[in-house]
Amino acid sequence: MKNFSLLLLFIGIFACKTQKNQAISVKSASIEQPEENISPNNKEQNSKLLDNQVQKYGIIFTRPENWKTDYEDLKSINRQGKIMSLESVYTDTLNSTRIQFVFHPGKNGKKIYNYKIKNLSKTGKFIKIDGKQAIETSEIIRYNGKGMPIDQPLKRTKISLLINEGELDIIYTGKQQENDKNFDQFIQSIKIAECKK
Repeated sequence: MKNFSLLLLFIGIFACKTQKNQAISVKSASIEQPEENISPNNKEQNSKLLDNQVQKYGIIFTRPENWKTDYEDLKSINRQGKIMSLESVYTDTLNSTRIQFVFHPGKNGKKIYNYKIKNLSKTGKFIKIDGKQAIETSEIIRYNGKGMPIDQPLKRTKISLLINEGELDIIYTGKQQENDKNFDQFIQSIKIAECKK
């Protein structure tokens, strides 16, 4: 658990490093503190909520217990050794939904985000995440990677936002009805972790 906490701290520092080593401050995650007279079971549930709070790539979210980690912080590095992206992928064990976080740091991330704004298609729209503008796009997947039809089409919803001098994509892929409900709940729960100037 210590290693995981240190890794999250490193990523937070990395995201803010591009803003000239300025201090990190996090907006509160609006979790109510347990009262003194709450039963031990409720305190345990609240403790689990606090334990599942994750700060990653400039956002804070609650990671459900049913998310299995496929991999975390996979780095894509260019020939000069510069990190071009960081990616973490989880699978919801209840409904097989796949959740991906792809962070593009620095100027490259800003370029990617600006390109997405210029080329926003009819299937895309602007939304707000914790008061910050983001882009939402979605598509229906009817074929697998080999071009063969799949039994039940999947919906891929992608949120892109400019954050801490980089661009973050949150990609949710799963069955359409489950995907819509769960993704909306998840997006509404996200808080932005900001680098103070």
